[in-house]
Amino acid sequence: MTVVRGLKVLVAGVVFIGALATSKPADALAITLSDGSSTISVGDNGFGDINPLSGIITVTGAFGAFDINVITGLSAPVLGSSTNPTMDLSQVSVNYYGGSGSLTVSLSDNNFSLSQLGPAVLTSQVGGTYLNSSVTASTGLDFGNALFGSADVVASNGTYGGLLGSFANDASSGFNYTGGAFSLTQTVNLTLGSPGSASFDLQSTVSTVPEPASVMLLGLGLTGLAAFSRRKLS
Repeated sequence: MTVVRGLKVLVAGVVFIGALATSKPADALAITLSDGSSTISVGDNGFGDINPLSGIITVTGAFGAFDINVITGLSAPVLGSSTNPTMDLSQVSVNYYGGSGSLTVSLSDNNFSLSQLGPAVLTSQVGGTYLNSSVTASTGLDFGNALFGSADVVASNGTYGGLLGSFANDASSGFNYTGGAFSLTQTVNLTLGSPGSASFDLQSTVSTVPEPASVMLLGLGLTGLAAFSRRKLS
């Protein structure tokens, strides 16, 4: 067991597959974990990441009061692309022995852009389960393009929890895209009782909003296709 800035990190079975592992820039995909007093950061293919693929970070171990954690973050090139921003953060956490506690998990990636200027939407979709715990989720977009940067656009999914249950929520926030690179950060706060457990899957996307003229042309095209099909059948 290795102590990193006060948090216990158990890294098991680190296997590097040279043909599959590719390096990424220092400012690429990363996960941070914080229990309120200490914070650790795990970069893609960095120490603590047990998945050799570029675009996936997998972290396992005990953090603060949480006895078991399995955390996976995905981004480009595995999920989406630089012009089709899509990220996914999932986690299973269990607290058996220690006291209750909180853990904030964030997944961030940058250098995203959209192929079209104008109206756009940030979408944040989350689902999961809780047992004597609570889960709060949100996604933020930073026009400054900084990893874990302060969010200029936020889609908040809210807080869910209690003795036992499941949850699902879709949230979105519209904005005007004027060009340039931006970053995305998914943030989830878990609070577990003793004993307690929680799981979630948070997926975030950014997409352009079709212009009314484009929608109208599509509608006319579909209408014409339907008319042609009816004429052919008759």
